[in-house]
Amino acid sequence: MKNRLIALLLCLVLAVTFTGCIPRDNTITTTESEALSTQAEPTIPSATDGYDKVDPNVLDFSLDLYTAVELDRGFDALQTDAQRQCYRLMEDSVFYISQESEEGVYNILPVSVAGVNLTQSELHLIISAFTFDHPEVFWIDNAFTYYDTSGATHLMLASNMSAQQVTASAKEMHAELREVFSGMPGNLSEFDRELYIHDKLIERCEYADEATRADSGADIYTSLGSIVNSLAVCEGYTRGVQLMLSLVGIESYYVYGRGNNELHMWNSVRISDNWYYLDATWDDNGQKGASYNNFNITTEQALKDRTIAPLYSTLTAEEICGTSSTPAVNFNLFVPDCNADNMSFYAHNAVTVTGFDEENLNTIAQAIADAAVKDEEAVHLYIDPYYMEYQTAKDYLLSGDYLIFDCISRANSLLDGVTVSDESVATEESEDLYILTIFFEYGN
Repeated sequence: MKNRLIALLLCLVLAVTFTGCIPRDNTITTTESEALSTQAEPTIPSATDGYDKVDPNVLDFSLDLYTAVELDRGFDALQTDAQRQCYRLMEDSVFYISQESEEGVYNILPVSVAGVNLTQSELHLIISAFTFDHPEVFWIDNAFTYYDTSGATHLMLASNMSAQQVTASAKEMHAELREVFSGMPGNLSEFDRELYIHDKLIERCEYADEATRADSGADIYTSLGSIVNSLAVCEGYTRGVQLMLSLVGIESYYVYGRGNNELHMWNSVRISDNWYYLDATWDDNGQKGASYNNFNITTEQALKDRTIAPLYSTLTAEEICGTSSTPAVNFNLFVPDCNADNMSFYAHNAVTVTGFDEENLNTIAQAIADAAVKDEEAVHLYIDPYYMEYQTAKDYLLSGDYLIFDCISRANSLLDGVTVSDESVATEESEDLYILTIFFEYGN
């Protein structure tokens, strides 16, 4: 009987915006798989001595307001019965965590799939599929161990926390989620649920820059980091968004790629049966609050400043696992076509400007007055490129005749009890989206 123990680095990207990820050393050894026995059934080892069990119910974050959606596109990406069986067994085994740790890392109860030797690249697929569907499982470490025998594959994941720490953290997550959703009405559209979550996460979470990251541990890559600790990199933002969206009935997954020439991760989101990209990390302007340039954008818009990693199914085993001379290729399991644009933030909230005649000026003025009544800080103008160039519209509004102040004057004539300051305005330009955002100050 052959019995080889192979320690591997899990090829899950710890994706970070604005800086590259530094993976641990991964010396990879591969072995040939043996044929799957149709008589064999995978089993979790019955001996759990030395392991503490986390009660799965601590991850029940369901809300009374909406029905949660089950995430399963990772599972759907699996290609064989043996892969699917391994995935299902992982759903149980992740709750068994060893009582002893080594340098703060705990073993998770091994999964044994009898009758097959799963290859290293298959294990990458299975683990990626599991994490793809389970943003609530925040304790899995980025390393795994497997060994094969003549008739089975045995997979051991690792945890960054003890069972007691997982339980305590899950209870904190439950409390934070209750607070996040305490202000959400129960009759919102999918678009407004998504917007609520986008704004709440950005309001509560701080991006972990390079200096902060060094002392922050693994939580910054998880939903726990963004929701409970209020500190995360793009992977933490993405998993936090995915978890919260699932709780309000909206399907969402993560997308690997690169942005600003560095590793990056963001969400795909299904709204009204169409898919969009949502990047809460890039919409977080720190103390300035949320922007919306990356809220439900199309593939074409996303690719202007990002690249998308290839699908697993298009890669070879060497590309998936890497070699001694080449790093592993980061991959995606599901990349939807995002071609619709009717659920972008600006499609719902921007004022379309086609010129500067009386009708357009009055429309802008009404939007400013409406924003003042709601105590909103900005108005978003969509400069329709069919009618005028972006720079021309900007010049009309902010120089020359300074038509923006004419619009403010018209808005103030509509208001009672609040006044929009006509001393100065601030602007934010998003020329690639044809959006000009005007920020105001108010007086009584």
